[in-house]
Amino acid sequence: GWKDSKNGTSAVYTVSSGITNDWINGHVPSTKVYAHWGARTYTVSYAGGGATGGSTGSTSCTYGQAITTATNGFSRTGYTFAGWAGKPATCTGDVTLTASWTANTYYVSYSAGDGGTGYMAQTTCTYGQAISTGTFGFSKAHYHFNGWAGSTTCSTSNTLTATWAPNTVTIRYHTGTSSGSELRYKPAGWSIQNDY
Repeated sequence: GWKDSKNGTSAVYTVSSGITNDWINGHVPSTKVYAHWGARTYTVSYAGGGATGGSTGSTSCTYGQAITTATNGFSRTGYTFAGWAGKPATCTGDVTLTASWTANTYYVSYSAGDGGTGYMAQTTCTYGQAISTGTFGFSKAHYHFNGWAGSTTCSTSNTLTATWAPNTVTIRYHTGTSSGSELRYKPAGWSIQNDY
């Protein structure tokens, strides 16, 4: 508005204020008023940037001043809020800030499974990425490793359990004498047939 001093501490003049000074030496007295300015206020909006839940209401900022951001109300499964992207140094107009996120890190434990022995130290994984299990440290007599039971994509702290499959062996049967009349190793339930 209009004020009668530069420092802005005086009264504001309006159209209805009027000038009440009397005539001086036959002249209409003059009054100088000064324009005073108020910085505009703008809207600060917030976008989730991949959020899976929540919301953040808009705030305001004053032109030329630093923007004070709202407390984050968004959430994102497997991620931690890392700040607002797109924030200018000072308020210059309406602006939308976008939530940025950091993927969480989780622990992975390992079990030898039914009858297995050995040890594997915990490892870590990053949410949404494939679990890298490192060096395999389990064994089971007469069995071979047949993969992990449990999710191999990182989603939370979990345990992977080794599964096992029995080894396959080849059994060969040989004749026991030069005449070929006997089997050195006869499977249970088999009989010897002569002249064959």
